[in-house]
Amino acid sequence: MWYNERTNKKVNSEDPTFSLCCGQGSVKLPFLKESPELLKKLLKGNDALSRHYRQFIRIYNMIFAMTSLGGKVDKSTTETMPYC
Repeated sequence: MWYNERTNKKVNSEDPTFSLCCGQGSVKLPFLKESPELLKKLLKGNDALSRHYRQFIRIYNMIFAMTSLGGKVDKSTTETMPYC
């Protein structure tokens, strides 16, 4: 987390609290799992596909950033696309 997002910037705490992003500590994120082998290979490999992936990794991240919104769709409307 960024230092400026902390609720108490004067205290150098090992367990800081944040307000906007996680409700002053009420949201707890699980530990990260081990990365899949394919991602490890793409990030560390020296083949053409790995180099291409690393060159365009920011674009891939932007493409997949909005794929899982977890929203509820109102199916009572006659529109073919969900209301945004």
